[in-house]
This record gives sequence, C-alpha cells and structure tokens, in this order.
Amino acid sequence: MSRYSQTVMDETQARALKYLDAARIPQIFAALCTRGYSEDEHEEGWRLLLKASGRERKAPMMTGDAEASDALVQLDQWDDPTFKVARAVLGWKYLDQLEFVFENLEAGQGAGAIVAASGFLDRLDVLESGKGRKDTHKADVGALEELAKHGIDKAERKRVRELIELAKKASPAPDATLTEAWEAAEAERLQAIEELRGWYDKWAGIAKVVVTRRDHLIRLGLAKRKVGKKNGGQAAVGEADGGTGGE
Repeated sequence: MSRYSQTVMDETQARALKYLDAARIPQIFAALCTRGYSEDEHEEGWRLLLKASGRERKAPMMTGDAEASDALVQLDQWDDPTFKVARAVLGWKYLDQLEFVFENLEAGQGAGAIVAASGFLDRLDVLESGKGRKDTHKADVGALEELAKHGIDKAERKRVRELIELAKKASPAPDATLTEAWEAAEAERLQAIEELRGWYDKWAGIAKVVVTRRDHLIRLGLAKRKVGKKNGGQAAVGEADGGTGGE
C-alpha cells in the first residue's frame, strides 16, 4: 500500500516537471547546489519522471492482431485532421453540404474513430448518389469535387473504407494474459511515481530553505502568486504544499 494519498500521487508528475524546469534557472540551480544538487541529481529527477510516465516501457496491446491494431491507430489519426479540412473546404461555399455531412458528427477516439470515419464516408456516398437529395445533387457533386482537390477523393475514401473493415477485427476484450500484463504495468507505474515523489519531496524541502526569492519559489511550484483585491482576490496567498505528501 502506498504511503501517499491518491491526490498526492496524481499531482506528483506535474509538480516534478515544474520543479525540474525551474531548477535549470542559474540562480536557482546555484542555490540548490549549496545543499548537494548537481547535474547528476537533475538527471536523476528526469529519469524518475520518465519512468513514472511510462515512457521507458511498452504498453501491452489491446489486440492480438497487430495489423488490425495498426489500422485502428491510423483511423484515430485520420478522422480529426480530415474533418477539419473538410469543414474548411465546405464552409467556403457549400454550407448546406457542410451541415448535412457534419450533423451530430465529431471525430472519435479509439473504436470511436471507426464510427466517426464510417459516418463521414457514408454521408459522402449519399452526396455522390443523390439518394434523397435530388434538389441539391448538382451542388453535392460540386462539394465532392472540391473535397477531392484537397485530398478527400475516391481513392482516399476507398483506402479508409478498407482501414475501417480491418480495424473492426481488433479485439476490444483483453484476454487473461493481457489483463495480467496491464496489472503488472500499473504496479510498476505506481512504484515509479512513489520513487519520483520521494525525490521531489526531498528537493522541494531543501529548496524552501535555500531559495529565498519568492518569484523563484513560484517558478518551482513551491509558492503561489499574491492576488490583489483589485483582481477580486483576498489577501496574499501563502506557499503551496510542495514538500511532504503523505496525506
């Protein structure tokens, strides 16, 4: 069981990042060095932060089909920028088509990207076929021609359709092995955050002793700015709790 509360654990990476960023200021670094801080100690902080963020390990995949997983990733990266381009193109002079294509349609994440991409392509197919849109068919075709000039052409629509079909094969339900892998990874992550918090608490406590300028303490995340009454605030705000975190 962690000696830190969940709140403390959740805020640790952000606090450590702010501290490490400010510790490079020459005056702050010099003050910390009087109590043992060094380039090596600074690098140790970064090492612990990267470890806590999970950057040093690969997360278990949510599917046993690497090709399907890759297709899902591609769709996740495709829908948002493509929708933005389409909105910009149609918004120029195809407002009716813009409203039709994007009514209740937003980019999605993960499996949501499959739904979003499918809906988008389905509506472009309607513009092309004219089904139920006889009165606007000429403008609909014009809108498709304009989209094609900006990379959303028939070839691209066919390519994305194939990605959608492939991505559907990705398994949404992890098996026992995958669950165990995630549990092990989570335990490793929590342990890394505890190590980072210990490092942070030590150097935050030391900084409160050797760093005397308030603006420097604010940069380190160990004090807050004073709020004047003219800004709707009350009195001066004291130091933030950047030291021990065992709530």
